[in-house]
Amino acid sequence: MENKILDTKGVTAAYGESQILWGIDLNVASAKITTIMGRNGVGKTTLLKTIIGLIKNPEGTIQYNGEDISKLPPHKRAKLGIGYVPQGREIIPKLTVYENLKLGLESTTETTIPEEEIYELFPILKDFRKRLGGNLSGGQQQQLAIARAITGRPKLLLLDEPTEGIQPSISQEIAKILLRLKEEKNIATLLVEQKIDFAKGITDYYYFMNRGKVVAQSKASEISIEEINSYNSI
Repeated sequence: MENKILDTKGVTAAYGESQILWGIDLNVASAKITTIMGRNGVGKTTLLKTIIGLIKNPEGTIQYNGEDISKLPPHKRAKLGIGYVPQGREIIPKLTVYENLKLGLESTTETTIPEEEIYELFPILKDFRKRLGGNLSGGQQQQLAIARAITGRPKLLLLDEPTEGIQPSISQEIAKILLRLKEEKNIATLLVEQKIDFAKGITDYYYFMNRGKVVAQSKASEISIEEINSYNSI
């Protein structure tokens, strides 16, 4: 894979005595959307948390832009240009939309929100910038979570199931936004997603996981919906 922004080799991870990841090798190309699929409980979320540093990897290496970041704390990985949108969004309900956006700067070297860019990508946030995060719909909160992650101008976005609990029309908006981030901002995305219809419209490269391991991978152009369904149900 050319122009790799992320490269993991032999990465393991565990919760206490329970090992979840068993030697993950994975690449993400610059300015491409790479999607990890697989059933619930196979280690997809754990992998994203390990890449951002919330879970330690006792074995293997995680390289970002050619630098080994395996031992760095999460905030230092963020400062290097990795944005993270966790499952469940984790919007602060008692803060306004604008205050939530400002939180995105805390782990970066940036000091100002790129408001014009953010509001052009997410017009609803401009209208609601004084509204409390807790008063937004699920879809609006998801847009806010992605916007918060890109306030630090990342080059890699880790995105965990952004369509979970979101109505189809908002999912389509999120798909368009991710494509724009790729095409206009050269942002790479590592996406964990369950919905095949959403993934197939934006994905450049697939990885399929089962029981903490990568069991298949393919360029999007070389895999059929039937194959995706088959790997996704292992």
